Amino acid sequence: MKRGEMRPVGQVPQKQYIYIAELAKRLSISARAIRFYEEQGLIHPAKDPNNDYRLFTESDILRLQTILLLREIGMSLADIGTLLDEMESNHKDIVANYLEMQRSALYAKWIELSRTIRSTEQLVERFYEGRELADEGMMTLSNGLKQLRRIRESTHTYWDFNANAASFDEHVLTVTEPWIPYSGYEAVLDSIIGYLCPSKNERGLELAIGTGNLSAKCVAQGAKMYGVDQSFEMLRQCRSKYPGIHTKLGNMMAAPFFDHQFDFIVSSYAFHLLTFEQQFLSLREMDRLLVNGGRVCIADHMFVNEVERIAVLERLKTEKDEKGIRSVESHSFAYITSLTEWFTQQFYTTQLIRVHESVYLLLAYKPM
Repeated sequence: MKRGEMRPVGQVPQKQYIYIAELAKRLSISARAIRFYEEQGLIHPAKDPNNDYRLFTESDILRLQTILLLREIGMSLADIGTLLDEMESNHKDIVANYLEMQRSALYAKWIELSRTIRSTEQLVERFYEGRELADEGMMTLSNGLKQLRRIRESTHTYWDFNANAASFDEHVLTVTEPWIPYSGYEAVLDSIIGYLCPSKNERGLELAIGTGNLSAKCVAQGAKMYGVDQSFEMLRQCRSKYPGIHTKLGNMMAAPFFDHQFDFIVSSYAFHLLTFEQQFLSLREMDRLLVNGGRVCIADHMFVNEVERIAVLERLKTEKDEKGIRSVESHSFAYITSLTEWFTQQFYTTQLIRVHESVYLLLAYKPM
């Protein structure tokens, strides 16, 4: 029976049922709340033909328990209705996608709340020290929190990885032009393993894991791998190929994991999909997730600085390399000097290796 449909009066199912008062007591909610979910079309109790009382079966009770659980994790009524319909149709992938999106959203809220709590702690300390609350330093902090929220919320990217997931592995092996993303793919992934040196029993995280090819190489070295990606279809490909890798739906600026979980964090051919602002937010996220003494490896097309970008673009224009020009102009290829400066400010030590004409590995080691 679809959402919004009612069982006809007089057609009471021949199975055990309970009335609304008993159900409310059993689930520790009010009868009014149960009637509200019925009004929203989320539950469809039968009616007693003798007195029009609502009759709830065990199936109704299980459905209502599911609704209450989904409400507890913050899901909207509209999303709950859609999710219940998909569950009844046994569309497991769609249900999984909804649940993963909710988990990702909750982690993003938790990360933002954690930063807000730290700011509040500073306000309390300042108050007891007799200092002004709204001085220049605290206003800068407040504006910074607003800026972080704005950057994190603008996670949408126009690169349609859901549509291209099935052909991704084949595509990356065909790229040869130096400034087209994924150029030198296999050689770059092998270089990452050589310099990152994942080892047995280490916990590693790959941000923007895609179809899991790099993580699989880490697993082959004995590491236990976890992965995050914004594309559910890319994750589906990854899970199908490498079921031993633990994956979650999420993004590089708000990974759905708690603090200090990983010995190393790696990202390949993904940083250019972020804006320059988002790249630094991603670095902060890596620092949050990494254990002391851990390491980061970012592999991507990069420029040393803006001067090199302009020089490369001019050369591509002289060579009439239209594909290269479009790629450089449409991607946010990171600036090495900016990334290394950020890591240095956080007391990391860094190592830079050029592994392809336009691809670098940036290794960063977190202090103990």
